[in-house]
Amino acid sequence: MLVPIRRIATIVVVVGLVALVSACQPPPPTPAPFAEEFNGTSLATARWHPNRWFSATCSAGATAGEQQWYRPQNVQVRGGNLVLTATAGSDRCAEGTWSGVRPYTSGWVQTGGSRTWSGTTAPGYTFRYGRVDVRFKAPKAKGLWPAIWLLAPGAPGAGGALPYPSRPEIDGLELYGQRPGEWNFNVHLATPAGPIDQGQTYRGPDWSDGFHVLSVDWRPGVIVWFVDGVPRWFYAGPGVPDVPLYLVINLAAGGWAGPVDASALPAEMLVDYVHITPRPAGP
Repeated sequence: MLVPIRRIATIVVVVGLVALVSACQPPPPTPAPFAEEFNGTSLATARWHPNRWFSATCSAGATAGEQQWYRPQNVQVRGGNLVLTATAGSDRCAEGTWSGVRPYTSGWVQTGGSRTWSGTTAPGYTFRYGRVDVRFKAPKAKGLWPAIWLLAPGAPGAGGALPYPSRPEIDGLELYGQRPGEWNFNVHLATPAGPIDQGQTYRGPDWSDGFHVLSVDWRPGVIVWFVDGVPRWFYAGPGVPDVPLYLVINLAAGGWAGPVDASALPAEMLVDYVHITPRPAGP
């Protein structure tokens, strides 16, 4: 079918105007920096949620095979540190779809979000591009799985619910308690061609014998991982996230870390500070 020239011209003008307006739109505002020194005596719940953001009292892990329930009481602030404690002991959870008894409890924190009587509140602090610096010390105990990572809150679904998405995910750090000195960096991304899972293992300082700084520098098209200020890996392939993410710090038991040595518990992950420095989220 032939399209009149006048109609083609109109379409071209409209498309051009849409492109021009889009190009003239100001970039989204850059979030304020996030700095937490943990100098108080309790977790600042206006900034942090002591569990997964859609949970109130207990929750399962994000990965199959984890053997703990996350509990707010396993999250403390003392001695100038955030303290996540893994403990052994039979514990029952009965919240939402989670139910049953597990042999361990542990701690999880993230930047905002909570379950309320009327539903859920998505993570309160998210950012699109920037640098994360976390000074921490992790426990050396077989089967423990400390992690520092970034995750998207998800898109609203039916009834306004915000489901837990698995991608995009930037794993700033994953550790296995029986392998002190092994630092694991990963990305789990979604692209039009399919999912991407890539990672790198760096063998460096023992993260159980003192504090170290893990840094993730996330920019358009590239992510760089640092240990104590020295770059140790980068990813510049397809699928680098361009959506806001929030920060999670947790201490899992079991899962990919394997069977837990219960005799090594209780064990603590300490976090001295968390600094997030966003970058302008322009195109």
